[in-house]
Order: sequence, then C-alpha cells, then structure tokens
Amino acid sequence: MKHVLIAVLALAAAGCGEAANDRPGGDAIAYEAVSQAGRSGWRIDKDGAVTLTGDGPGRVIRRFSVGTDNYLRIEGLMQRLARFRGTARGPKDYGAGVEMACDSIVSDQVQVTVTWEAPGGQLSLARADFGCRSDQAAAIQADLQSATRLIEEWAALAPVDPPRPGN
Repeated sequence: MKHVLIAVLALAAAGCGEAANDRPGGDAIAYEAVSQAGRSGWRIDKDGAVTLTGDGPGRVIRRFSVGTDNYLRIEGLMQRLARFRGTARGPKDYGAGVEMACDSIVSDQVQVTVTWEAPGGQLSLARADFGCRSDQAAAIQADLQSATRLIEEWAALAPVDPPRPGN
C-alpha cells in the first residue's frame, strides 16, 4: 500500500510539473507587430513594468507599470499562442516552433512575433500571421488584439514620462 501511495503521489507530482511547464510566461512577454505601416510593440515584465515601442521618424517609447496581476492577465491571453513556441538559440534564431495550420492565407497582413523570456534569459518565440485564415488562427489573433488593447488602455491612463535628453 505504501508503494502504491508513493507511485500515485509521484504521478501526481509529474503531472503538476508538466502543467507548470506549459505556462507561457516567465520573466517577461514581448510583442512585436510588423506591417506595411512599420513596427510597433510592447513588453511586459512579470512585475508589471511595461515598455511601448514604435518606429519611424516619430519613434515613441513609453514606460509605465501596471502590476503583477495585469502581467498575469496578459500571460493568460498568450496561452493559445504559447503552444506554437520554439526555443531560440540566439538573438536572431526564432526557434523551430510549431507551424499553425491555415485554411487560406491573405498576403501583406500584420506579422506578429511574441517572445517569452524565462528565468535565466532563455527565450522562446511564436509567430502569428494575421493573414492566416482558420478558426484556430482567428482565436489567437483575437487574444493578441485583446492583449494589445489592454496595454494601450493602460498606457492611456499612465502618467507620461518626461522626455529624456537626446530623444
């Protein structure tokens, strides 16, 4: 009986470990969207520190904090996309990942890369093509739009940082 209980506890612990490893977050989640209009993005650290970025002549960088609970909200919205992650082996390596199936593809749509930074700096990445047409892609695209909408709403409420010298 003692051995059966130990085996059941070991299996339960192994299952819990897998579930914890399936969580998409870590130390930070970063989002970068590339379109014909340019690049934009955001990064949220586990402590809730947010950085917004844009490019072009009017490059804007905003920094503000939204707290750990809101980091967890963003992490939750990344759950579906996290299944498509690959592990990066360097700054320009996007990892193997898993390709998302599309019923059809519309060209010249927004391309998104989401990066998860694990403790210790290990990166994993997933890409989403807003031209991909399928039920699964539509759900992921809605999650990405919801996360970005939340970040934008929080930015609108956050105090504006004073300009830095040279910006």
